[in-house]
Amino acid sequence: MTKHELINNIMGQIADTGWDSISLPAQDYIARKEDFFPFFYEWMAQQHLELFVPGGDYDRKEKILEILLVKFELWGSYRAAILELRTEALGKPKLMRSILCADYKFLRRIWVAHGLDGESIISQAKEKGVFLISWAAFFVWIDDTGDDLSKTMAFIDKALSFGEQLSENYA
Repeated sequence: MTKHELINNIMGQIADTGWDSISLPAQDYIARKEDFFPFFYEWMAQQHLELFVPGGDYDRKEKILEILLVKFELWGSYRAAILELRTEALGKPKLMRSILCADYKFLRRIWVAHGLDGESIISQAKEKGVFLISWAAFFVWIDDTGDDLSKTMAFIDKALSFGEQLSENYA
């Protein structure tokens, strides 16, 4: 079983019956279902870096917008499972923490690969701000069923513009 097949299997189970009832198929990648989210987001990072190769002629805002849009595009194949996880995680703090930690590590890996990281407190605040924007955009993405993700893109663009204004005024 390939990584992609395993992810499709588990996400299908989540979409059909929820997180609590999944069972791991025979495979060599993860031993416990609690290891699924780090595994899933690691796979997503690999896919992300193939779809949006670091470099290019983007300004910082365009790069961040593209990073977040590619994340939501990758999630699109698993929309039903992700919506189920959202519902379940609201009542399960351990599940929510597992998802958020894996998502933050994913975003951090992509952030570093695209050269957006820095050691200053301002750089770290910006990184965490983008993570918060990512999760706020998630709630827009839920209702954005168009192929072009225009509602999600507009929200992210507006949030990043607001973040830029804050950064300019308080940096």
